[in-house]
Amino acid sequence: MYKYSIRDFMDFNILAITSSCRAESISSLLVHDVIAKLKSTYPNASLTHHDLAQNPIPLVTGAWIAGAYSDPATHSEEVKHDIGISDRLVDELLNADAIVIGVPMYNLSIPAALKAWVDQIVRSRRTFDRQGAGQYQGLVPAGKKVYLCAATGDTPTGSDYDGATAYMKDVLGFIGLTDITIIAADQVMSLGASQVEKAKSTIAQLTI
Repeated sequence: MYKYSIRDFMDFNILAITSSCRAESISSLLVHDVIAKLKSTYPNASLTHHDLAQNPIPLVTGAWIAGAYSDPATHSEEVKHDIGISDRLVDELLNADAIVIGVPMYNLSIPAALKAWVDQIVRSRRTFDRQGAGQYQGLVPAGKKVYLCAATGDTPTGSDYDGATAYMKDVLGFIGLTDITIIAADQVMSLGASQVEKAKSTIAQLTI
């Protein structure tokens, strides 16, 4: 009997981003659960994981700005270094089939560490292009699936106070990533561990 699926032989790339300063954070644990779910479907999947709290990504600099809007042939060593970080991160994004992002809520928004990653991958002429005054086009190819693993202490995901998942959906959509699933363990402080179990159940039922 034929025992294998074509998925056993497919190249499949997972990009995972965690950003909580807590090593055992809920958002990070949910990210790892989604990775496990993806690997159950794509057993040979490759994984690139950035723990932004443990290994922060540099902020955008003046040299970065100079590199993003000039001919690479003119770049100084400083510019090459700073824009090179962005180039590598953008390449990872473009090569990924699935992108799994931990989104803990800090003060109604995302952690600074996660915002630093966003600023590195939202790049003119790499991940978006200006079409005219106030008009833009995302350049990230269609077909990529994004999973946002959100965690909050007391704020309902999707409420007027949720500046975390709302921002991530907007900025990822801006560059062309629109197939987004939100997995939320929200209001954990007020509603308790059942919210985490609800999020885990959502992951278990995902159709990958």
